[in-house]
Amino acid sequence: MDGPVRQGNCEAAAAVPALNDVVTFKKKGGHGERGLVVRNQRQDDKLAVMCVDGAVVYEDAGDLTVVDRSNLFRGKIVVSALDPGGQFGVVTKAATSLDLVRLGGGGEPTVVARGVSPAELRRVREFCIGDYVVSGPWLGRVVEVSIDVDVQFGDGVVCRVANADDKLEIIGGGGGYERHVTNALFYPGQRVKSSPRLDGSFEGTVANVEMGAVLVHWVASAALGTNRDIVKASAPPAYQQNPHNLTLFVSTDVCFWGVGDRCFFRNPCDDDTGESSPPPPRKKALFKLGRRREETGDKLRPPVQVEKPMSVADTRTTADVLWQDGTRWRGVSSASLAAADFDTLNDYDFFPTDRVMSKVADGAETSATTAEKDLTADAPLVRYGLVRSVDVRDQTVRVSWLEKMEHGCEVYSDETVSAYDLTLLDSNDQVFYGNVVVRLQPLETAIAAKDLSWVGYVIDLCDDGCVQVKWSDGTTSKVLPHEISAIQAQTISEMEEEMGDWMANDAIKEAREVKKEGHAISSPVLPHEISVVEEQTISEIEEGMGDWVTIDAVKDVQDTDENHATATAGNVTADSRGNGHDAADVSGGKARTPVVSSVAQGLMRLESVAQQSNGDGSETIVIEEEVDNSVCAEKSSANARGDALLHFPQFDVVEQSPPDHYFLKETEQGIGGGKNWIKTVQKEWKILENNLPDTIYVRAFEDRMDLLRVAMVGAVGTPYQDGLFFFDLQLPPTYPAVPPQVHYRSFGLKLNPNLDESGTVCLSLFDTFDGEGVELWSPEMSTILQVVVSIQGLVLTAQPFYNESANEKYLGTPDGARNEVVYAEDTCLVTLRTMLNVLRRPPAGFEELVRSHFRRRGRFVLRTCEAYLGKACPVGTLDEEANATEVSSGRTCSAGFRLSLNRFMPRLVEVFTGIGADGCDEFDKFLV
Repeated sequence: MDGPVRQGNCEAAAAVPALNDVVTFKKKGGHGERGLVVRNQRQDDKLAVMCVDGAVVYEDAGDLTVVDRSNLFRGKIVVSALDPGGQFGVVTKAATSLDLVRLGGGGEPTVVARGVSPAELRRVREFCIGDYVVSGPWLGRVVEVSIDVDVQFGDGVVCRVANADDKLEIIGGGGGYERHVTNALFYPGQRVKSSPRLDGSFEGTVANVEMGAVLVHWVASAALGTNRDIVKASAPPAYQQNPHNLTLFVSTDVCFWGVGDRCFFRNPCDDDTGESSPPPPRKKALFKLGRRREETGDKLRPPVQVEKPMSVADTRTTADVLWQDGTRWRGVSSASLAAADFDTLNDYDFFPTDRVMSKVADGAETSATTAEKDLTADAPLVRYGLVRSVDVRDQTVRVSWLEKMEHGCEVYSDETVSAYDLTLLDSNDQVFYGNVVVRLQPLETAIAAKDLSWVGYVIDLCDDGCVQVKWSDGTTSKVLPHEISAIQAQTISEMEEEMGDWMANDAIKEAREVKKEGHAISSPVLPHEISVVEEQTISEIEEGMGDWVTIDAVKDVQDTDENHATATAGNVTADSRGNGHDAADVSGGKARTPVVSSVAQGLMRLESVAQQSNGDGSETIVIEEEVDNSVCAEKSSANARGDALLHFPQFDVVEQSPPDHYFLKETEQGIGGGKNWIKTVQKEWKILENNLPDTIYVRAFEDRMDLLRVAMVGAVGTPYQDGLFFFDLQLPPTYPAVPPQVHYRSFGLKLNPNLDESGTVCLSLFDTFDGEGVELWSPEMSTILQVVVSIQGLVLTAQPFYNESANEKYLGTPDGARNEVVYAEDTCLVTLRTMLNVLRRPPAGFEELVRSHFRRRGRFVLRTCEAYLGKACPVGTLDEEANATEVSSGRTCSAGFRLSLNRFMPRLVEVFTGIGADGCDEFDKFLV
């Protein structure tokens, strides 16, 4: 597996400081030379930096220099600081050493030790939020820790304040910035006073800080595995009153060491003082206001010596990195790396040792569902293997295909394939560097209370498909992937939400009461005593039945009696909305070959639809406005690719609703709106009849006025060019007070962020996402015409990557440029697959449209593919006749895209020839 290896420190770029970076100050201040970038609580443009003494200062980014990134950990995805738009890497090992100082009373810090390993230290609070802890046969994560603080008064008496976070205040209001995930608010040596919450008033010095109760989210068991439902039903109480019953296993990525963290040596003899003191006397409770403190005879107790913590003054971190191309860096400076934005990883960003399966088996496409079933069979139909290397520029992957053996797998061939032809074997079962895992045990296996050999973390992924795990008992071994189960990552907020009432104080009190009353805890539930039903969407069921076209299926295109109607209460969810990026923006704003798209036509017509009141405020009429003659001429030219299919009316009302309409079974909806509702629907029909763009076709139904079926052609200059896309609509009884329900006929394929595999349509017009103006549904102004034109114009765009609203921030960045290409190429391939599915299973009532469209446009689809293959034209840069444009120059499509497309070509030629498409003879060369 090892490719070329680079040893030692790599050159660090002049990186822009970011959150959690260790930086030096270019301007000398009074808080030390280095600090840690933390979250800015002031919400201004400056960076907040925590210094060695805990103080937070605010500096301009230009006045800081990045010197270390101590937040690197095994499994973190990174990029080279010198090439942030290049390939990704994964940290396979990280090592941090710390320089420690002891802070004096206003003087210079005293150096205690340099190059100390974090393993030699303990924090003031032993557990960090998110830490993995073990209790007997149970593994959990720390969600909350309460702190008990011993406060020493001037007379030497010490009192313990339980749950002290909101009961004590730091005198002077200081104490610096608190990284609450890793650090306690209080530490020995601080001067504190009672808060107004207490019924007494006092001041004193923090003598000791200990953990009180710990709230634990249990995630796995040695006997029951990682199934959340089973674990939740049988786990110990979440509220653990005695933290000594918990053993720290490993910390998570958020619990890294940084400048300003306070700590002690685990072994007191390592401390520079070499001194120890007996524990001071302690009162059991706080004194009430007005009560005099107890004296010890005639003399007050002498104050005991308080051991103050050390502070981290500097960190030095090195890392081993495995890059996507298979090369390795070993022991490089963390400053030469930068954390990657995880959201910019796409579905085809594979890493070496990823377990993948081919989408192609026996000459046909496969789905994730069918492939998983095949892999369990004696003679698998699907190839699966291990990624060896990835070329992110060409979108190609070198894969070692594996053959399942009795005790593992063996490589039977190596091949370079398109990244678009691969998918992860199962993202839920994948293990990765740094994953916490549990060893799957037989039910009858007895686990000793102190046995920690069942929980570990992944330290390496091996060439033979095995996983190397370091177990909690200190041993290391290689296991097969099916012998372990990885703990699924969760944020603290996700765990809090899952735990529900456990986070409330009254629930914690209730837990205490339950323990006192001796309430019985239900006996554990074993896996064989229950059965979990695997849910499947309609699209997954369709996938399992096989989605791909054969020539015989195309010849039987008339057989369309499949009924996909599904009883559903709704299908629109909030996720994303189109951003309306114009097709001319795909390459530096260059204009495409002059074409007025159907989207432009639709928007012009949409603007001509006006709302006018006839006295009752309900009348809607259509006003036809003049259109510029030059625009009409351009529109006529554009119709060379879509001449309105005059034999198939763009709008029509037919008698019978189709048997495969998605909303057919919602009969309770019907025409329950009454006469006014019928009148509104008829007006919508009229608007559609007079104003539909040339590339949108709609059918309404006399027996079900609430239903509509829509077909639209993908616009020129987009990855959807010449595709046919179908949508089923349903008008609720309260329409137009509420928007229509819309379902995309997906065939189990995700077309873009707005149109997923289940057919869900995510668009602000349906009140499923924030928007403004005409983007939102307006009962007074919005129409079905606006719905269909918006789908074509705002969803089927030239740059589908930006359909995801969260991706708009990447526009004009290296991450954006990288993903624009991948999304466009993948969308083009999905569009071709959708064409084949539509030909195989044309929606009822649109069989004639499907045949006519692809008979006319089939050769242009093939010409487009040929231009991609032969000239490497970028996707979405050709005109209506598949000719290159100015936008096509200077860029190319990827080699991986061409590999996938070349595999498609024979099938496309056969299919289009089989339906009698015009001009397919010139493409017979692809059949050889």
